[in-house]
Amino acid sequence: MQDQFFWPIFGVLFILALMALAMIRNHLAASRKIQLRSIQKEERLKAIEAGVPLPEVEEPIGNAVATSDEGFSRQLAWFRLLSLATGYFMLFAGIGIFLGFNIIDDKDLQQMAAIGFLPAFAGIGLLLFYYVSREK
Repeated sequence: MQDQFFWPIFGVLFILALMALAMIRNHLAASRKIQLRSIQKEERLKAIEAGVPLPEVEEPIGNAVATSDEGFSRQLAWFRLLSLATGYFMLFAGIGIFLGFNIIDDKDLQQMAAIGFLPAFAGIGLLLFYYVSREK
């Protein structure tokens, strides 16, 4: 009986651990970029104080760190679209899980049908974020 619950719990924990590792990797990459920019800024200020002419610096394409209002609004727009797509996916996946478990003749699985509400309500939350966070 205990072996029956081990693998589903292990799978969920494994997926959560992969998500946590991806979030940590993104955080470290962003903090490295911020640190590099601050070092470049300090070097440029010291060069200006010393009277050394500076070459023109172009911003890299695909900058992950928002440095201006335009960059922040681009990131917000991207995050809003991501939450819209994920919200719809989770909503319909939750509805599908609920209906799929209710169609099956097994009474134990029909009792587990309510687990479909978890992704459905998470999807509704993401869709609410999308509609609430739009620019006015």
